[in-house]
Amino acid sequence: MHETYQENFAPQLDDVRASTALSLSMLLRFGIAVLTISLMVGGGLPQLEMALFNGNIPIPIGYDAYLLCILLGVAVLLETKFSGGGLALPIFLLVAFLLLDAIHLFFNENVAAIEVIHTYMGFYLTLIIGAGATILRVRMNERLLTSLIIVVFAISIVISAMQVITNSAVLPTQSNDQTWVVSSDMFLGGQSQRAFGLFSSGLGLGLFCSFVGALGASYCRTWKGSLIGLPLLAASAFGCYATLTRVAIIALICCVVTVFVFSRRHWRRAAIWLPLVWALVALITVAQAVTGAGNRSETLANTDSVNVRFQEWEASILTFASATPAEQILGQGIAPGNSNQSGAVQPAKRFPFPIDNISIVLLSYVGALGVIVTGFFFVMAWLYVYRRAISGGSHLQIAVAAFWSTILFAGSFNVTLGPLGALLLVSALCEPNHLKRPIQLSR
Repeated sequence: MHETYQENFAPQLDDVRASTALSLSMLLRFGIAVLTISLMVGGGLPQLEMALFNGNIPIPIGYDAYLLCILLGVAVLLETKFSGGGLALPIFLLVAFLLLDAIHLFFNENVAAIEVIHTYMGFYLTLIIGAGATILRVRMNERLLTSLIIVVFAISIVISAMQVITNSAVLPTQSNDQTWVVSSDMFLGGQSQRAFGLFSSGLGLGLFCSFVGALGASYCRTWKGSLIGLPLLAASAFGCYATLTRVAIIALICCVVTVFVFSRRHWRRAAIWLPLVWALVALITVAQAVTGAGNRSETLANTDSVNVRFQEWEASILTFASATPAEQILGQGIAPGNSNQSGAVQPAKRFPFPIDNISIVLLSYVGALGVIVTGFFFVMAWLYVYRRAISGGSHLQIAVAAFWSTILFAGSFNVTLGPLGALLLVSALCEPNHLKRPIQLSR
């Protein structure tokens, strides 16, 4: 009797277990995909919480990143697989340095431990999550991620259009307790509303639009793809302009040019040097603003903001030059003036102004050694996304590489570590050939 039961029902039980495991795996991956998009967007989850809870944010800022870490950990435990290589060495060096630097900041600079941890999280957490995913064999459906990105982009563009038409924020710009705020939502003089969509700043939306513009440009390499690519590219151009942020507009141009270089078979290997080309564009931009006659009109041609940034950089570098040798090597723990504006922990040591330059921000907080270690991390991460883009040729991988190529340009005028980490995660989660066969590159 017992043997007959096993013969009749055991196969069915195995099918049920397999079906349940598959459903859980799909649910887990969908959760990872949604949280990945949440990291990219930044302001979507707080806006949803404020809409549901009358302006309050019950889930603390940054907890979506922690939850994503948990889900990635669960996925690893279920699959018990690790991929060889990835960014294991850069992660190890970066984490080892941060531990050493935390000891220095705590004992020598009298920076509270909770403040060090909170600032590290703001600077590095998303980057570490993205790099950590490169050594895991957690793979996502690229079509799902691409679809979610386009949906969030479309919603943000609609909101941006409403913000431009009404010249108002449309959405809340801060939570009741002010632990989350939209930064710089008004243009020079406070007369023009910057579009910010579902993001925490116009810059965040603009950089996201430049990435989606690269995605659209990649689709435009074929006539069939142009049906998707041209609307994406046009909407991205509108989104970048609506933010009234020159960095985003120029970043979009750089991304589109990078996609074009990737699309040429004989040029794509030269694309490895594009970050240096865009760094040169940043230097030319600063030189023209500082040495030129200047423009004080309330338009995008206004050069006051670049001049102010230059003065802030000069003051920060002078502070670094007057520090002790130990502080110059390991940092002074001085945060930029706008650091952690969307968080409960506020740095005790901070400049009275935002610095808006990745290298100088890190130089002030973690010192020259921190800049070198972080720079090595960036170089290895760029090589990672570059190789995945040229090996698979998928639209999403090329768009990620195009955005990463602008790191030295965008990072010269703002602190853009979050978007870089989120897109590194996207690249790691998607196999280059997962969506379909490699795209044929033109000669």
